[in-house]
Amino acid sequence: MGGQQGKERHLGSGGGTITRSSKAKYRSGREIRTTGANIFTEHNESKKENIDSTTKTEKLTKMLKQTRLFLQRRNRLNKEIEETEQKLKQSFEMEEIQLE
Repeated sequence: MGGQQGKERHLGSGGGTITRSSKAKYRSGREIRTTGANIFTEHNESKKENIDSTTKTEKLTKMLKQTRLFLQRRNRLNKEIEETEQKLKQSFEMEEIQLE
């Protein structure tokens, strides 16, 4: 396969000839890619967003576990309080019976 052909201009004056070649390039009046668009930075930004999202999910999961543990402890303490109240009530009833 051959190389790309270009126009050649021969400029001559007197004894020396200068040859210039130029390749035809397609250039539109506007930039094809948006300014600042870089596949690597786009990838890194996307990756960062995924990491941020993952981090948020991990934080929320941790908070949910902590909330569940808190509720379990609270329920256990409430149950212990109820049991203690019942024991105290029974002991007061026993004292009243003995006093009569």
